[in-house]
Amino acid sequence: DNITPVINSVTLYPTDPKTGDNITVTVNATDNVGVTAVTADGVSLSNAGGDDTWAGTITAINGTHTVNISASDAAGNIVYDETANYTATPPVPTLPVVLVEDVTAAPNGYAFTSVMVKNVTGLGSGSITVTYNTSVVHVTNVTSGDGNALAVQSWDIDNSNGSLEITAWDANESHNGDVVFAHVTFHAVGEYPDSTPLVISSSELIDYTSYGIIGHSVANGTFSIIDKEPPVITDAIATLDVILNDNGRPRTPGTNVTVLNATVLDSESGVVNVTIDLSPIGGSDDQVMDRIAGTDIWTVATTATDGINLSHELVVTATDGADNTNTSVIGLTVLLRGDVVRDGELNSADALYLAKYLVGKESMPSLLVSDMSPAQGDGKITSADALYLAKYLVGNEAAP
Repeated sequence: DNITPVINSVTLYPTDPKTGDNITVTVNATDNVGVTAVTADGVSLSNAGGDDTWAGTITAINGTHTVNISASDAAGNIVYDETANYTATPPVPTLPVVLVEDVTAAPNGYAFTSVMVKNVTGLGSGSITVTYNTSVVHVTNVTSGDGNALAVQSWDIDNSNGSLEITAWDANESHNGDVVFAHVTFHAVGEYPDSTPLVISSSELIDYTSYGIIGHSVANGTFSIIDKEPPVITDAIATLDVILNDNGRPRTPGTNVTVLNATVLDSESGVVNVTIDLSPIGGSDDQVMDRIAGTDIWTVATTATDGINLSHELVVTATDGADNTNTSVIGLTVLLRGDVVRDGELNSADALYLAKYLVGKESMPSLLVSDMSPAQGDGKITSADALYLAKYLVGNEAAP
């Protein structure tokens, strides 16, 4: 066998790596008998798939380079390819960053945040000035951090002009990585939704060993006054607060429907959603209430198919624009039409009570549950009501 292999293609990925990165080399090579080895810059590639594809990685060297590919067979025939090249550039060093972390507080509230130096090497000391809007926030205190932190030596708070100067160092050792420069306590003096940038107006970092200045970038933070007050729910009522159960048969108009209302106020971020849990009476557990235009009243009308002969506390949930929530309850009692004796069932005791009432032997029962015939009611209790119930009990009428 004196026939050399054929290198059909060579691909590199990526072709623009950083110095020291891995480059994946993929080679397609064939031979009349079979390729036994492929290398890239002397690095053996593998033929994991058992086909004509060989792959592996090489390390990128700074600058533009041609990759030397070789393919050989069992007879020692070898072929070379130098058509693939790449250009590697040195990684861009990441500068340390001086930053103020974002912080939030409620009106007149207090909160602290950290002034940080991130991705630093050999930090010994520094001075940092932070400016802010004094109509939004004041600085009240500065303390040293814990762990990988410098010790605060001095600070100057000027809440008239809105500036804070901090000097910190560690005479015992240098600090690397993410270093806490200082903790700063803020007092929110503005109102929701005021905010102010926390601007690093000047900063200097000093190397612990050489006393040289450490180059760095800065990242400003933001102080924001947020709404932490939940909505206020008042006048949560049902009109009517006692209704008949709903089973599809007509009722005296209005006796099986109630309107649930709640007044909801939120002077800061505003009310965005009010719901009520109607699952105890057969409705949705997250029923949306609608706002009555031009008012702070949220409303929904409902019937009740469940929770019969029970008094319920239906939970109203109000949510504001800052996602604060509050709850209240609306009381509602659901009665079973025809359940004259209020034992939770329709039985002969109810029919008997009506019959005895009609001849003066019992006191007047509830008109709401006793007025069954006609279906829409006639505003009185008569033998027609007793007859309807009696016929229902023997299967000759639908449930009242």
